[in-house]
Amino acid sequence: MFHGNRSKELRLVLFRFQQQAHLYHTQLPAADDLASWLALMQHHGAPTPFMDWTESPYVAMYFALEEKQEEGKLSAVWAVDLDWLENAGRALLKSGAEIFASNDPRVRAERTNILLNRTVLGPDKEVVVIRASPMKSNERMAAQQGNGHAQFNLATLYTNAEGTAQDLPRALVWFNAAAVNLTGNEAKIADENSKAVAAKMTREQLLSAKDLSVKCREGDYKDCG
Repeated sequence: MFHGNRSKELRLVLFRFQQQAHLYHTQLPAADDLASWLALMQHHGAPTPFMDWTESPYVAMYFALEEKQEEGKLSAVWAVDLDWLENAGRALLKSGAEIFASNDPRVRAERTNILLNRTVLGPDKEVVVIRASPMKSNERMAAQQGNGHAQFNLATLYTNAEGTAQDLPRALVWFNAAAVNLTGNEAKIADENSKAVAAKMTREQLLSAKDLSVKCREGDYKDCG
């Protein structure tokens, strides 16, 4: 959901983010792929008009209870009517007088970018509610979704300090995850890398990796970096 009167501020934040993103990521969205840029910004905690949702009730419950609530305040898990959301999205993505009906995810992503450019960065001041699926996912997003190859690549980045600060505990967690999600020789290589990283770590780093691993598993790797 987005209120159009924030478009000026968002354009500035987006520009600043795009200026520096290459320092932390080797693969970036196309310049005109607004949905992917906003998703990447959202992932890193930058202010965006996006709201994070999950299809897993367990992940939702984890984030609802992750922080201790103040006395007298309650946590809640909200559910969305997916049929309503889909129908609302199709109406927003209409072309002329014809309701948008394509099931092609690429066409949908392109239409979504047109809509976002008009409402989020453009002159329209309407409130938009639509499910946005970015055309390009980054390494961290794919890793959090259980992609073993992305998990292996992310672990390698943390090990070698490529585009990010070296973080051996996080590298160990992602190599271990990759070893579970990959198969055959690829899983074996991930396990060997995990052992090699662990051999370089101090006792404090190993304890940190253990705590991080528990947090990642409990959150289904959605808040794992």
